[in-house]
Amino acid sequence: MADEKAALKAQMILEEAQVLKSIPDDFLRLPTSSTAAVSPHQQVPGGLMLNGVSYQAVQQHYIPPNTRGKLQIKITSARLTKNYGAPFVRMDPYCRIRVGNVVYETPTNSSGGKNPTWNCTLSTYLPTSIDSIYLQIFDERSFTDDECVAWSRITLPPAIFNNETIDEWYPLSGRQGEGQEGVINLVMSFREIDPNVIAQQQQLMQQQMQQQVDIDDPNLIDPELAAALEASKNETGQPPAVPITDEMVSEMLAMFPTVEVDVIRAILEDKRGDKQDAATALLQLSD
Repeated sequence: MADEKAALKAQMILEEAQVLKSIPDDFLRLPTSSTAAVSPHQQVPGGLMLNGVSYQAVQQHYIPPNTRGKLQIKITSARLTKNYGAPFVRMDPYCRIRVGNVVYETPTNSSGGKNPTWNCTLSTYLPTSIDSIYLQIFDERSFTDDECVAWSRITLPPAIFNNETIDEWYPLSGRQGEGQEGVINLVMSFREIDPNVIAQQQQLMQQQMQQQVDIDDPNLIDPELAAALEASKNETGQPPAVPITDEMVSEMLAMFPTVEVDVIRAILEDKRGDKQDAATALLQLSD
């Protein structure tokens, strides 16, 4: 009797395995459009996402105000300490990088695991007040929110402003601790822009603003310029941001002791000093 039960159980396991083997790879994957069932980060092979819009590096005709020059960053690869995916499943990492008010995202490196490779290059205008960039690495998920597995605030190397190209590995922070989540390789360079060209372009941009162009439509205006125009409107149409004091940072640090100080300060700056919004963002980051 026991032998019959064992044989029956073995047969059921074999049948289940055969059924699973016949399931297509895209089973239960949610399509992002009517034409393709792919991740939004994979819509443009080898390309980037800019503020949620597919981005291609093109020659731009406008220069945002208060521009220092053109910053170029190549996001090559990362070496992560831990795989945060499901057991025996490699992570699907992508990188999000913020330069001033503009946010870029690389395509997802499917099954990249602890050694994702992107080889994506972004070229962006660098505001005069920006001396660092903030990046995060996410594990893309199918049925839950993407998980942030690593982050870093990177000070721009002074050498790039002397026409040097810097190829460097930068430490990443995360659950393992500050600088303990691995490293990411960035290649950075910088090119100054003639101040006279900037002045001429700013005049054209003011005319664009007076015409009340709908900057939410990516077909009407370059998305990077749209972000700069929106930031310019915010500077004049909204109350000034609250200065981020050490006391505010310490208060948030007491609530989130595992998050590094630079990350807390960056989030407070991004939320214009709003502690409640900053706390919400930190909670999402800590999940």
